[in-house]
Amino acid sequence: MSTNPIDLPAPRIWKLEDLMRFLRVSKSWVYKRTKAKADDPIPRIQGMGCIRFDTRNPEFQSWMARHLGSGTGDGE
Repeated sequence: MSTNPIDLPAPRIWKLEDLMRFLRVSKSWVYKRTKAKADDPIPRIQGMGCIRFDTRNPEFQSWMARHLGSGTGDGE
């Protein structure tokens, strides 16, 4: 990952819908990729009772850097 963080839109803590909108993907696409058994799972905040993402978390930033521009929007 580059040393410069990716400038992602506010708020810092994204809901499932925020990530869906940003990546232009479906809810099922996100759910599949947040499971621990997924290939390169999307890092998320654990223990909140619902899916949330810390956009400034280095692991999330690294995941985004790997996947931006790689055709992630498969519209499942």
